[in-house]
Amino acid sequence: MMSLFIGVTSFLLIRHGETDWNKEGRLQGQSNEAQLTQQGEDQAQHAANILFNSLKDKQIEIWTSGLARTDKTASIIAKTLNYPENAIQSDARLKEANHGQLEGKTAAEYEIDPSYQRWENLTSKEQFFNAMDGAQGESYNKVASRAKAALMEIEKLNPQTIKIIVTHGGVINALRKEVTGTYEFPNIKNGEVIVLQKNENEFTLTTFENFIAESQTDS
Repeated sequence: MMSLFIGVTSFLLIRHGETDWNKEGRLQGQSNEAQLTQQGEDQAQHAANILFNSLKDKQIEIWTSGLARTDKTASIIAKTLNYPENAIQSDARLKEANHGQLEGKTAAEYEIDPSYQRWENLTSKEQFFNAMDGAQGESYNKVASRAKAALMEIEKLNPQTIKIIVTHGGVINALRKEVTGTYEFPNIKNGEVIVLQKNENEFTLTTFENFIAESQTDS
């Protein structure tokens, strides 16, 4: 089957469903303790239903970060898309940012940490995106670098398929900052789909709605 758009590889970036740590307002980072809530499973199922309606005649791959919350989300999506669960692949470079000493903390706790407060002159989003570097964690520039490298390698394995990438809000935000050069974009919701397209070495962003409209025109 031909690629959806000739010479273009499409990555459907999906944030995992809500977890118990999301509900408690805790920084999850690379912890593997957080589990999907019932609402999180419903969000994953909603994303799966949307994907099924749009991709049922397309060749796909499903990738995750390998953490429990993305694996569970991917499992729900795979079942709906009749995609073999044992064919789901993972890449550790798609994991959430390492939040270092701030991991597991709520906003009330991490916002008073000196490593976070040193960024007080930045906007709140810039502050959050960069404070982790001073907490023995990762800045979002580092996250974007490793996630982008992972996507480029995944694309080379089979450029003809649409890649469903079940990952994390921080990873998606880092990639959006990498592509747009700004932090000024809406927060991504649990279960939301953001489309990243690669044409040669250039990445561009589009909405899922535009992606579907273009795919229908292309077909």
